[in-house]
Amino acid sequence: MKEWPNFTWDDRGLSYKLGKVRSLQGKLVGKMSALGFDMKSNVILDALTADSYKVI
Repeated sequence: MKEWPNFTWDDRGLSYKLGKVRSLQGKLVGKMSALGFDMKSNVILDALTADSYKVI
């Protein structure tokens, strides 16, 4: 990358996207709180497994 190490980004665009993700995380946590402990653990495990497949 020829811009390295002079990396720049758009503060407004990044803040908007991070805010949207945070809002969606809050909704997900709210829905998960209604689940029982065992079900919540399974959902978290499934999400972590799916994330690891994306990395590979």
